[in-house]
This record gives sequence, C-alpha cells and structure tokens, in this order.
Amino acid sequence: MSWVFPFADKFITGHFGKIRSFRSAIPHRGTDYAPGEGALIPSIADGICYAITFEKGLGWTIETLVEDKAGESWFISYSHCQDKPKKLKVGDTITAGVTHVARVGNTGTLTTGAHVHICLYKKPGGYKFGKVYDVYKKIKSEQA
Repeated sequence: MSWVFPFADKFITGHFGKIRSFRSAIPHRGTDYAPGEGALIPSIADGICYAITFEKGLGWTIETLVEDKAGESWFISYSHCQDKPKKLKVGDTITAGVTHVARVGNTGTLTTGAHVHICLYKKPGGYKFGKVYDVYKKIKSEQA
C-alpha cells in the first residue's frame, strides 16, 4: 500500500483545519495544491476509482477508495478538477503516483482559482458533510 504526496509542498495554498478570511469560521476540510491549471493530478494512494461527480460547490470531483498499511479503508476526493476525466472510469484500479485521476482546474463555486482540493474521510461522500482527516498528516504517517 503506497501513499505519496501529489505535489511538492511549495504548491500548498490551503492547509487542513485553517480558517481563511473568505470562509468565516469554517475550518478548511482538505489540503489545497495549486501547481498550475491543467497539471495532471496523480493518485496519492493505491486503490480504485469509486465515483466521478459534478457538484455546484466543488465542481468535478473524483472519489477513490484506498487502504492504508494497516488494511483500513479510506476515501480520498480530488475536487475542482478541470473536467470529467476522459480515461479514468468508476471501478478502475489506481496506482499511487502513477495513475492520473484528473487535471487541476477551477470548477465549482467554492474556489478562488485553479487548484485541487484533496479531502480524506471514512465514508463515501464524506467530503461533503462527514468527518474529515488531515490528508497531509496521513501521507506522512503512511511513509514512516
């Protein structure tokens, strides 16, 4: 079970749990990376493509189902993607750092520019309202 960072730390524009001025008192529910519009987004963990959706706020979102080194299941979402992936389909196997889930975009209304919002959670669709976890810390712990 491999977990990797999608981009270098210098591309992080929004940290998990931070309160940002334009969000009032709502803590940030994921980690944002902005390596440039259209950049390919690599999967951060081995698993399968679980869902591909479009929603008003988060735009194009790819949801993956993965396991950690302890065998525990997790969901990861990649939101604000440029468009619906052309090659990736629900049920496809993904490989960390190899499979590109989408391209960095600026879709949805909850965006301030081209970036990918990556969210980690335990139940399908949890990126919307469920309990979320710090994906950056999780990747670090999986690499230890």
